[in-house]
Amino acid sequence: MIRGLACRLHCWGRPDAEPLLLLHGWGDTGATFQFLVDSLGDRWRAIAPDWRGFGDSEWGAGGYWFADYLADLDAILRHVSPDRAAPVVGHSMGGNVAGLYAGVRPERVNALVLIEGFGMPASNPRDAPQRYRLWLDEQRVPADFRTHASIEAFAERLRSRSPQLDAHRARWRRFGDDDALPPQEVGVVVDRGGSGRRRVDREPSLKVSPDGVRRVVPTHEIAVQEH
Repeated sequence: MIRGLACRLHCWGRPDAEPLLLLHGWGDTGATFQFLVDSLGDRWRAIAPDWRGFGDSEWGAGGYWFADYLADLDAILRHVSPDRAAPVVGHSMGGNVAGLYAGVRPERVNALVLIEGFGMPASNPRDAPQRYRLWLDEQRVPADFRTHASIEAFAERLRSRSPQLDAHRARWRRFGDDDALPPQEVGVVVDRGGSGRRRVDREPSLKVSPDGVRRVVPTHEIAVQEH
């Protein structure tokens, strides 16, 4: 358990190697660092958590506050690197968490890499009333996510948004390259309603939050998944 919630840690490399924390971004999972890990060699013990409410980690019943991610990272570091500082790589939201944490606890981070993680875009305070109004309007309609007619359609959507992504990686198993995959597979695209259509499984109630998620059946402890 990490602060009362089950947490999935994806781990690669020798258990005695130097730990390297990899922190994913919004709407993602730790498993998507697979291709980066493939290029790292044997020096590191790469560890990529699924943030609370994402991937294979448990949902937060009381909602999601950004400070919770700082506290979760603090707890994870105590678990995986209790006696020494560790290098931390963060992408997008994970980069924002990593950068803020390194400033608060510099003694726990000995190297920091931020990938598209330099804070939120600038906004005008005068826009706040309209943004709150939009948020209130969105509460009237049950949140849901886009569905996809097939695995191929989902893979093509990924490639349209990221043209550098080749077909093999777009159809990688963790995004559902096998129609027979069970719903418990991390990040799999599944048919939940018997409609024949498929969607990325994540917590619909947080679609309108800045901390939207992917989710599967929660476990009851820190689950370490070796790759």
